[in-house]
Amino acid sequence: MKKIHFLFLSGIAFLFLGFSISKIALGGPSNVAFQRTWSYVSETSAVIYWQLEDISLSANSFVEYGKSESLGKQTPATKRPRWAHWHRLNELDPGATYYYRMVSVDPINNKRTNSEIYKIETEKKKDAIRIPVDMTGSMPYILDQKDAYYILTEDITAEGTAIEIAAEGITLDLDGHTVVFGENSSEQVYGVRFADPGNTRLCNGHILQGKKSRDYSAAVVSLDRPVPTEIFGISTDVHLPNAFPLLMTHANTANIHHNNIYSRVTEIECRHYPGNALMRIYTYGGDIHIHDNLVTEGCHWGINVRIKSRTAKNIEIDNNDIQHHQQYVNGYALAPSEGALVHHNKITSSGRGVHLKGDATLFYNNYIDTKGHQQLSDYPARTRPFQHRLIELHGIKFEGRSAKNCKVYNNFVRITQYLPVDSGGVGALEDKMENGVYIRSTASAIEKDRLVDTTQAWEKDRWRYYFLKYHPDLPPAKITGNDANTLYGDFKELEPGEYTIYMKWEYVPPTPLNLACYDPNGMNEIYDNTFIGITNYKEVWHGDYGDTGDWATAIMLIAMDKGPADPGKYAAYVHDNQFYSNDLFFNSGWKVNMTIRLENNIFTLLKEPFAIERPNRIFDVGEAFEKEVRASNNTFNEGTEEGKFATCMVQFKPFEANPVFEGTGKGTWDKQIRERGFILFEEGIYKMWYSGYKGVDVEPKYLGYATSRDGISWSRHSENPIFNEKWTEDMFVIKEDGTYFMYAEGENDVAHLLTSPDGISWQEQGDLVILNTNGEPIPPPYGTPVVWIENEKWYLFYERNDNGIWLATSEDQINWRNVQDEAIINKGPGAYDEGAVAANQVVRYNDKYYIYYHGSSNPDWADPNANALWTSNVAVSTDLVHWEKYSRNPIVEGDHSSPILVFDGERQRLYTMHDKVWLYFSE
Repeated sequence: MKKIHFLFLSGIAFLFLGFSISKIALGGPSNVAFQRTWSYVSETSAVIYWQLEDISLSANSFVEYGKSESLGKQTPATKRPRWAHWHRLNELDPGATYYYRMVSVDPINNKRTNSEIYKIETEKKKDAIRIPVDMTGSMPYILDQKDAYYILTEDITAEGTAIEIAAEGITLDLDGHTVVFGENSSEQVYGVRFADPGNTRLCNGHILQGKKSRDYSAAVVSLDRPVPTEIFGISTDVHLPNAFPLLMTHANTANIHHNNIYSRVTEIECRHYPGNALMRIYTYGGDIHIHDNLVTEGCHWGINVRIKSRTAKNIEIDNNDIQHHQQYVNGYALAPSEGALVHHNKITSSGRGVHLKGDATLFYNNYIDTKGHQQLSDYPARTRPFQHRLIELHGIKFEGRSAKNCKVYNNFVRITQYLPVDSGGVGALEDKMENGVYIRSTASAIEKDRLVDTTQAWEKDRWRYYFLKYHPDLPPAKITGNDANTLYGDFKELEPGEYTIYMKWEYVPPTPLNLACYDPNGMNEIYDNTFIGITNYKEVWHGDYGDTGDWATAIMLIAMDKGPADPGKYAAYVHDNQFYSNDLFFNSGWKVNMTIRLENNIFTLLKEPFAIERPNRIFDVGEAFEKEVRASNNTFNEGTEEGKFATCMVQFKPFEANPVFEGTGKGTWDKQIRERGFILFEEGIYKMWYSGYKGVDVEPKYLGYATSRDGISWSRHSENPIFNEKWTEDMFVIKEDGTYFMYAEGENDVAHLLTSPDGISWQEQGDLVILNTNGEPIPPPYGTPVVWIENEKWYLFYERNDNGIWLATSEDQINWRNVQDEAIINKGPGAYDEGAVAANQVVRYNDKYYIYYHGSSNPDWADPNANALWTSNVAVSTDLVHWEKYSRNPIVEGDHSSPILVFDGERQRLYTMHDKVWLYFSE
C-alpha cells in the first residue's frame, strides 16, 4: 500500500520516508491490514467498511463476494487511494448466506492484500412496510407508522422531496437502492427528510440529486429536531448550487457513522454565511458522534459542527477519512465545536485542515497531509464576481478570542506547496482537485472572441480568469468574462464542438501550525506533534493578503499582538514538538507581544527537495519574541548533520504494545533470550533468528527461529532449537545466491560461520580467522560479527571485548584480513557509548552507509554486579571506513539495544533484540 509521505515533486520522487506516525497506528497484532471492520446487512444488499492498519497508509480496494468461499463477484475497484474503505454489495438474494473478503490494492505496484473470508446472512424482513408497494399516493412518501421498519425495494425518482419520516421509532432501510430527489422542482427539496419526534434510523442506500431544484436542497436533512437520530451506510451525490449532502439543525443525540458522503457542488452564495459543507450539524444539546465516514470533495467545508447553546456537550469526531476540496476562502476540512473530542481522523484535502475557534477542544492522534490552491472570495460578503485569492494554507488553525483551553497533541501535519499545475483541460470532472476541470460541454457556437452554450445559465463573470480548451490543436485561452451562456476571450472562430473550462492550479504557502488565538490568557497547549511545511519554489517572496507569495514555514503567527498574559498564564504553550521546514521556522507580519511559551521544541531544516537560503529562519516576528524563542531551550538544526542523516533512519517511535517477543519465562531451553538476534523480511514473512538459554549466563546459547506475518505476533518453530551443536549467539544473517550465511558468536566470543539452504537447517562451517594488515593472526576474542557485501566483496565488522569496531575483508567468508589495524569506530566521546561499542548491522540508504550499533556508558559492563545501560545508536559513512556518529544518539530511549533495521515495504522498522524484542517505527 502506498505511503502518503512519498511526495512527488516536479516528477522527482521526494522519499522522505521518516514521516509515519506509528503512535497512532490502529489495531492490534492480528489481521493488521484490515482494522475497524464493520458491516451492515439488509434484505438484498450489504455495506462493508474497513480501515488500513496505519493512518498514514492509503490504497485502492474492492470486495470479492459470492455464495460460496470461491466467491466469484466483486464490487467496482476504487480509483482514489484512501485510508478508509467503503463498499456496497447489491443484488443479493434474501435469506441467503454470502461470503466475502476485503481486498486492498497498492496503487503503485498493484499488489493486493486479502483479508480473511467472512460470512454474512441476508434475512427477509417479515413485518417490514415496503416502499413503494405498500405506500399510497405519490411522492414524497410519508412514513407515519410509529416504530415501523420501512424498506425500499426498488430505485425511485422524485421530482421534489422523495421521502419524509414522520413518526418516531422508524427505521428506513434503503436496502442499497438509489433515491433520486429534485429531478424537476423549483422548490428546496430533499432526498430523505426527518420530520418525526425522534429515535429514528436511516441506513444503507444511495441518495442522488436530480436535474433541478432550488438552492440549499439536501440529500439528508433534519431540521429543528433535538431527538435521537442515527444515519449509517448512506452514500450521497449532490451537485446543484448550495446543496448539502447532510444538514442537521437543532440536532441532539445523533450518531452519524459509516457513510460515504460525496458532493460535486461548485457554486455557493457566500463564503461567509451560510457557505456550504459536506456535513453541517448545528446542535443545541450535544451528544453528537460522527465517526468512520468517508467525506469527499465538496467546495467549502468538510465536517462542520457548531454548538448553539452553552449547555451542549459530548461531541466526538473520530476515524473519519476526509478528502475535501476547498474552492472558497474560509472553508476547512474539519471544524469541530467547542469541547469536542477530535481524534484519529485523516485529512488529505486540497484545502485547509482544521479550524479551532471554541473552548476546550481536544485534538489528538490525527493525520493531516494537504496542499491548497487559489480560492474564490466575496469580500465584502455577497459581492460579485468572486475574486481569486492566493492565501497561505492552514494545517491546524487557532482563531479568535474564543479559541482557548484547547489541547492539541500527537498529531502529524504536513503541507506542501507544489509548483503550478496546468492540465490543459485534460481529465475527468471528478478529478478536479488535481486537474482543475470544472465543465465539459458542447458549444452552440464558437465565434471570434466568444463561445456560446445555450444550455447554460451561468452567474455573470463566474468563469472570469479560468481557462478554455475548445480545440485539440489550439492552446487554452484565458476567459476574460461571461454572461449567462457566453464566454468571452481571445478565441478563434471555429465549428462548434466540445469545450472544457478549467483552472490552472497555483499552490499557496504552507503554515502547518497557524496561531491567531487572541485571548492573552487562552491557555491553549500544543505538544508532541509533528509539523512540516515544504515549498517547491526555489525563489521565495512574501506578499500581502490575497497573494501571499511563495514560501514555507512551520509556524505562522497572525496578529498575535494583543499583549501579555496574566502571571502564570499564556495564550499558547507550544512544547516538545518536532517542526520541519525547508524554508522558515516562524513567520508573522506582526511584532508578537503575547505570551506564547515555546519550549523544548526541535526545529529542523529539511534538505529535500532543497533548503531555501535564508539569513534567518525566524521571519518578521519582532526582535523581543525571537530572542525569547531562542532562549527557551528549543533546538534549531540548521547545520550539515541533518543532511547526512535521513530522518527515517534515525528517528523512531515505539510500538504501543511492546515487547513483541521475549523468552518463555518457563523451564524451556529459551526461558530467556539475549544479545543480538536477527530479522529478515522475505516474501511477506518476517523471519527471526534468536539465541535462547535457560537463564544462567554460563549456560550454552542455542539457535531459535520464529516467524510472523506482521512482525508483531510471532510463532516459534516447532523444532526449536534449530541448531544446538555449538554455542550460537549474537547472530547476523544474510542471504546470498540462494544460501543463508549466519555469522555468530560462539563460546568465549569467537565468531563462527553457519550456512543453510532454507534458514532452518544449518551446517557449521568453522570459526573465523582474522589477520591484521601484515597477515598475522589476531587472537580472540572477536565477536558480534556483521557482514556487508558489495561488488562481490565481503566486509566484516567485528568487536574485540567491545572496545571498538574493526573492519576486515575476505575472499572465502572464513579467512579475513583487516582493512586497517585501528578501529574504525571507537568508544565515546559521548557518555552513552564511552564504555563499550559493537556493530549490529550495516545498511545503505541514499548513497550513504548507516551502521547500527549498541553501546554502554559503563566500562565495567562485564562485571556481573555492574549497572550497565545498553543503548541503540547509529553512525553514517560514505566509504565504510570513516564514520560520523549521530549527535542525538541514542536513537531509542531506555535499556534497549542490539538494533536491527527492517524495511517492511512501506517504512523502516527498528527492532531492538536484547533482552526482549521491542519494535519501533520510523518517524
